[in-house]
Amino acid sequence: MKQPRIPALLLMLALMVTLLAAPALAEVPTNTSPLLVVQNNKVITDTNAIDITKDIYIGQYADGLPNGFGIYFAPAADGNRLWFGNFLDGDVDGEAVLIGKDGTRTEGRYRGGKLLDGYVASKLKVNSLNIQRSANGSVMIWEVNEGKRTGVYADVLPDGFVRVAHMQDGIVTGYGMSYNPSLDLLYYGNFKEAMYHDVDAYIVMKGVLYECIYKNNRLVEQVTIK
Repeated sequence: MKQPRIPALLLMLALMVTLLAAPALAEVPTNTSPLLVVQNNKVITDTNAIDITKDIYIGQYADGLPNGFGIYFAPAADGNRLWFGNFLDGDVDGEAVLIGKDGTRTEGRYRGGKLLDGYVASKLKVNSLNIQRSANGSVMIWEVNEGKRTGVYADVLPDGFVRVAHMQDGIVTGYGMSYNPSLDLLYYGNFKEAMYHDVDAYIVMKGVLYECIYKNNRLVEQVTIK
């Protein structure tokens, strides 16, 4: 997998972002690919095979490259880096968050890996950017701001469940996506206290796209789109 082409100067700048701002789905999603875990251009299905010292991509993946919504984490001794948001052919493209190795966080609109002039939503310094494998084999990526786990977040569970989302005070809250392979269910929408909670969410289940209303993880209404 190629590393997203982000200008070196941008990574040395103060980076960015409104913590809970998100790439909203204003239209019916056209990319219905599941969330995958990729390292060294290989899809990984066993969390024990994930090397947390190496670059990792978690998200929608097609044609051998990040394509769709996801998170790319690049650990390094001199500072971790992260790309979060929409990808096109391996580059951040659309609404995205970049965190440079100096801890600068920049949120805005990108095209072909480059920040578009006049499209910076916010900039700030993060306390830290982390990756960890828990005792049960789960792998998590998160950022810390003002001493709290707040910002972008991703986790991969041993049963294959994958989630890329936002976190507030240590709880998954805000826009994100998740994929449950046991149900073959891909969720696009907002989370509230780690639960599906959105009046305008989309799911893909067994290849069928639905528009849904979820409240506190409970499916209230669904309409078949295709």
